[in-house]
Amino acid sequence: MIRVMAALVVVSVAVAGLDQRDDVDSHDPRLLDALVLRSAPAESLGEVVGSSGDAWADDDARALVLRLDGRSGRVVARIRAPGRMALAADGQGVWVLRWGGRFWRRPNGPLLRIDPATNRIAARIPLRAASGEPMVAFGVLAGDSGVWVWGPSRVLHLDRRTTRFVQDFKVEQWHGELTGAILTEGGLLAVAADGHLLRVDARIGVRTAGRQPALTAAELLELTGRRLVATADRMLLAVDASTGRLLWRRRLGFHVETVIDYDGVLLAQGSALGDSGDRVWAIDGTTGRICASTVLPSLGTVGMTSVQGALWITTVDGHVIAIPRLLARLFVGRCLRSDGRASRWRAWAAADPPVARAGSRRRGVSALGTSTRSSP
Repeated sequence: MIRVMAALVVVSVAVAGLDQRDDVDSHDPRLLDALVLRSAPAESLGEVVGSSGDAWADDDARALVLRLDGRSGRVVARIRAPGRMALAADGQGVWVLRWGGRFWRRPNGPLLRIDPATNRIAARIPLRAASGEPMVAFGVLAGDSGVWVWGPSRVLHLDRRTTRFVQDFKVEQWHGELTGAILTEGGLLAVAADGHLLRVDARIGVRTAGRQPALTAAELLELTGRRLVATADRMLLAVDASTGRLLWRRRLGFHVETVIDYDGVLLAQGSALGDSGDRVWAIDGTTGRICASTVLPSLGTVGMTSVQGALWITTVDGHVIAIPRLLARLFVGRCLRSDGRASRWRAWAAADPPVARAGSRRRGVSALGTSTRSSP
């Protein structure tokens, strides 16, 4: 169904307004409303990640993880997982962390691994520190550097082969508790409450990587190369992950929930006052310039990921919005076209969808099939 709707975009580009100015919506909401796939598989949905060509969403009202077919959106599996869930995905499957949110400081867990081949829980891992002490966790991260669970003062590293936590990093509270974390090569990059960046490396341990005042109480959203994207004080900002130097700062709306790297362009999902629905922005990651934006046909969106190039968005009232791959790529392509790189844009628009790689989302779920980031 997504492919059929995507074909309609070819004859609708002019109507969609793809050549409008940056400060004008790039898509007529009525057109977007007609082209997207919408379904209501639950009364309430939370996070969403992509894995094995499908979307996986937290149906917290019924204590389930739903597997949604990547083409039709049909529910193909329901996996029992009691409690509110944070999700992440990698080559081993979908990782599910039962948690209580940022303000419920009770020990939580367990950490579950769902095998996409069987749609069954393949591992159930107690969330305990090396000392045996139960852990308070904020999120789970999964990617090339492994599976990590992090909380306000502790980070655990999982051995995927044995499904046991093999490293326990205690984070001193000199700079306040951790407020966000994101995967990086060899470990993760975290931010403390006062804006200090901390690197947690599986071989070296915990190191301080400098302070950026703009990161005070920040949530980390995306890491591309050395560029770290975060949200703090209702601003979206980027800093150099090595030096902490502020690269740019941009106010989008009153709230940004998710940012993913879509083949070199940042896509942000959030809310702005006066809109009839929530909004998606396409942003040049180098400069922070808004290339395009569009209003979604729904309020209360809570998660966004990419599955085979299509955008999947969940809402608090249990709806799923799927934006076809071609429409998503035309939307994102404005960041190339607006810079006069028309030939590059044509080649890029005709190419295969972005290769699944670590992306980001609040509480550690989401983006281009896997997850790198987590924040309460």
